[in-house]
Amino acid sequence: MSYPEPKWTWEKEESGEIEDGPAAVELGSSDKEGLSLYLGQLKHHPRISPARELVLGKRIRRGRAKALDLVLEARVRHPEWKSVRAQAEAWRDADQVGGPSVGEVLTVLRERVQGLAGTRPRNRALADLCRRLTRIEEKVWEALDEMVTANLRFVVKLAKGYANRGLSMEDLIQEGNLGLIKAAGKFDYTTGYRFSTYSVWWIRQFMRRAVQSRGAAEPVLPGDEPPLDLEGGTVEGFSDFLLGQPPDSPLETVGYRDLCEAVRGVLASLPSREERVLRQRYGIETDERQTLEQVGRNLNISRERVRQLELQALARLRDPEHQLFLADLI
Repeated sequence: MSYPEPKWTWEKEESGEIEDGPAAVELGSSDKEGLSLYLGQLKHHPRISPARELVLGKRIRRGRAKALDLVLEARVRHPEWKSVRAQAEAWRDADQVGGPSVGEVLTVLRERVQGLAGTRPRNRALADLCRRLTRIEEKVWEALDEMVTANLRFVVKLAKGYANRGLSMEDLIQEGNLGLIKAAGKFDYTTGYRFSTYSVWWIRQFMRRAVQSRGAAEPVLPGDEPPLDLEGGTVEGFSDFLLGQPPDSPLETVGYRDLCEAVRGVLASLPSREERVLRQRYGIETDERQTLEQVGRNLNISRERVRQLELQALARLRDPEHQLFLADLI
């Protein structure tokens, strides 16, 4: 089973008035027409409430856990079962954010069990396990589909910021949709973030990658600040920015809010414990920074474990893809 990629559709529909019209950017006539039609179609997919988003997030995460438990608890006699079980153990121990997406986990597990069942048609344990994994996979994909479809407007909003950089709006939206799908498969509802906040990093990452693959230069605006310096092992830029005074002018305020949302999205892309460590260690959106001992007491882990998690988080933020994204933000 594969997730159907949301398509830019050019077929005309009676869509009525369009809520989110094209941004004030220079678009070709075909782009304008296609964007209007696409936005009209999105009106048939209403946004979801925070409560509904929580329900879907739980269904996705629990489906992953249930599938892994089924494989690990299954009593199967097959020469290749050991490797299937080992893979399930590795995924169970890996954080959902840092490991493969939920869809990848469920699809690979189901396909591997299905393949083994094909070689042992009389093995009832394999046949029953395959049926149960298929049901879980279908329910999880339904939840992922609902979450993705409800946020397609958000992709269009972000795509407007990359207009006139060498890609058509159609291509930008397609790339952004792929990032949205990726985000849905890694979303962790326990962080307390809305899915739109979490997904912004993935959507923009896919769009940036597509723009750069065309060799388009990133615009540099007057007054741009240097990128966050993470090579020294600190994230001072995060805390300085989020703890600073908001700007006064309306134009700056809009940019400030957008940057706040994006920085939160970057933090949300980290495994939950690493994110909590950074927030507490550097006082991000709080009144004070905390010591290793204080963070350890809050999370019920040792001082050394806090230090390890902090280093791991900083290493992730030094990744070239994160660096490019952070440079684009500030």
